[in-house]
Amino acid sequence: METSTVIHCPPGSRRMMSGSGSAPSEFEKLWTLWHPRWLILLSCVFQVALMLLGMLRKRSASPVIQFFTWLCYIAANGISYLTIVFPFANQSITDFRLVALWATFSLLHSGGIDTLNAFHLEDNRLWKRYALGFIFKTVVCVSVVAQCSPHGEFMVAVLLVLIVAICNYCERIWVHRRGSMDGLRESSQSYQELETSPQPDYPTIMDEKLRLERSGHLTTQLRVRRLSTFSFNHSFLSTFPPSMANSVEVLMKSNWMHHRYRRHYENGRFCSDDREYNHSIFGHMSYSEAFQIAETEMCLMHDEIYSRAPALHRRWGLITRHCFFILIIISTFIFLVFVNKSDLPVLDVIVTYVLFIFDLFVRVLGLFHFWFSYQNVIGIINYIGNTGSSVMEKVSLCLIKLTLLFRPVNSSCLSMGQFDFWGCCLAHQPSRFKRCVQLIGLNRELENYSRTKYVPISNELRDSIFQVLKDKSTQAKEAPDYKWYTQSRGEWALTLGNCSELGWSVVSSSLGQSLCIWIIATNLYHASQGSEVSALLKMAKHLSDYLLYLLKVNPGLLSSVTPDSVNICNDTIEELRSFFPKKGPFDKNDRKEASLLILKQCTDDDPRRVRGDQMMSELWHGCILAQQLRKLDRTDKDMTLVRVLVELLTHIAVGCRGELHAELLAGGLELVTVVWWIAFQLGLSQSYEFESGAIAITVVPSQNYIYSLCAVQHW
Repeated sequence: METSTVIHCPPGSRRMMSGSGSAPSEFEKLWTLWHPRWLILLSCVFQVALMLLGMLRKRSASPVIQFFTWLCYIAANGISYLTIVFPFANQSITDFRLVALWATFSLLHSGGIDTLNAFHLEDNRLWKRYALGFIFKTVVCVSVVAQCSPHGEFMVAVLLVLIVAICNYCERIWVHRRGSMDGLRESSQSYQELETSPQPDYPTIMDEKLRLERSGHLTTQLRVRRLSTFSFNHSFLSTFPPSMANSVEVLMKSNWMHHRYRRHYENGRFCSDDREYNHSIFGHMSYSEAFQIAETEMCLMHDEIYSRAPALHRRWGLITRHCFFILIIISTFIFLVFVNKSDLPVLDVIVTYVLFIFDLFVRVLGLFHFWFSYQNVIGIINYIGNTGSSVMEKVSLCLIKLTLLFRPVNSSCLSMGQFDFWGCCLAHQPSRFKRCVQLIGLNRELENYSRTKYVPISNELRDSIFQVLKDKSTQAKEAPDYKWYTQSRGEWALTLGNCSELGWSVVSSSLGQSLCIWIIATNLYHASQGSEVSALLKMAKHLSDYLLYLLKVNPGLLSSVTPDSVNICNDTIEELRSFFPKKGPFDKNDRKEASLLILKQCTDDDPRRVRGDQMMSELWHGCILAQQLRKLDRTDKDMTLVRVLVELLTHIAVGCRGELHAELLAGGLELVTVVWWIAFQLGLSQSYEFESGAIAITVVPSQNYIYSLCAVQHW
């Protein structure tokens, strides 16, 4: 009987052979020859893919882009550990001088790229883990370089790449630290200290004030220090075409508000002066300008948290970028001209050339991303205001025009997720494939992916959302009014539409219950109308499907505001799923028949009196509300429905912590985050907690001179 034995071979070529000592197959030869080289080349491909995907993902909520970005990000981080040391342990490589160069390039790839430094906010929180990984990889890389023993010109080329790799990785760790909530808080405090005057010594000022008052020749007055306002040289806009002039103004306003109110993402607190000033600006805007400013500000915030923008748009970051590019070019030139490659394997030389080419390509893309970024345009505009050079001004204006041509501010990519309500409720019995998916615990992810689609937000819907927020903020006069309008989740809309008979759905129910009741009622009411659906009712259907999308796809967001909402939604859908099979098979296109059937089963009796309070499903309360909407004899009931859904969306957005909205930016622009930001600018936010943010005490003497003392308290 033939037995198999293990033959001990050098590392990288160990194999199982039969007792007859058969030679390795062609596949084994190719695998032994190519697998270390494929890892190196695959790492290069991931770098280019991440650079391109990082430019796309901040404006797109497409699950395809998000999935491939996540896949490349995870694979690039994982493969970096292998590519540093794996080629050194492979016996198919005969000259290890090239392995030293490959190891430094692997460390360089581990440092990441400019457009995507972190995939989630959690990556920034774990910046210490990246620091530990940097130490480990650097030690391993230096050990590999030392054991490969490059010398002469080859050593110079290796050291140049190693210097760039170490500096690039250190920068990545610094940006991770800067993009965490603690880092953002520290940077906001630093910016506030630069923007305002230094804090006075309160005890010293009070002692001096009391001493002067006791002399009997001085009186004290209290005055409120006014906040700094946005100022812009509008004559500068005349150098641009009208379309670009509007984009430049939007960009400068967005940048100013981004720096001033970035603390909103850190759950910062603000005063009534901020609210009045913000309302005076946003209250006179059109819906299109308000949405443009909000979306642009969120793109700036996304870059600050998830990309290398905090380092790239500093003076030292710009200098190091160009120095890195020059060092890689010098290293490429040394390897191309001065290194003797006659005794090196041709295949390994080709792989090394590919490494240099890919890295130079990534760095060119990075410089292109820098020069044509919004942050660079803002810096150029500020530079033009401080220089008198006409030549530099012309060059800068050309660069601004090219940037706005390639990346126009008014090209909105904001979309909203739509969860298929009827496709979910009228789903047939699960197939064998779905049962298998359920066994491994991926049924929820599969359903969310198959039932979700993304549609662009129409201008009519933008106008309706902004008008509701604007009307509420305009009617508020005092701080208690703002608090009531901020906490309203349908009461204001029902009062405005004279629909007090529907108030039970928001007053007598929790937020989670109201949310599910209005989602069910909107879908049943919309489906029962058949093809005779108004534009406002279609708009309400889109808002309802978006709220359902938040419940199903982003349950963590809703759980922070109303912990029971996700369970209520799941129980309601499960009860609806179990109802239809009892009445006969329905297709998802039979929406009108299905809605009319369930509405016929509905009565005016309170379901809680029939089933008790233990049932979390709100199906029959939604049916009662849908019946009342159908019977309501008002011409503006569809508009009232839209207002209620906008209020529910606003209540969810305002109730979420700023940190959660910062996490949502990782997946692209979300409507709920845009609504949260616009509501804050219009004064509808829980962050306004103080009547005044800065009070100054002025001491006025009776003599001819004036001695002023300022005790300023900033929040």
